[in-house]
Amino acid sequence: MNCISKVIEQVQPRSLNSSANTKMAWVDLKTAEQRYLSDLMAFYDNDKEKVAKIAGISLRSLYRKLE
Repeated sequence: MNCISKVIEQVQPRSLNSSANTKMAWVDLKTAEQRYLSDLMAFYDNDKEKVAKIAGISLRSLYRKLE
């Protein structure tokens, strides 16, 4: 599993225990995006150019989203 798949897997909702009545934890798109970018930044040691390329956004957009 590559690093992007791991990050996406973390964003997807899942129940903690399938036998118990647990709720799935959905988050809004902005929160999911923040988590995704934060995880990428941590994984790539804050290499903004690399993170922007992987995320498919410009470096300028990445700076705006990280504010």
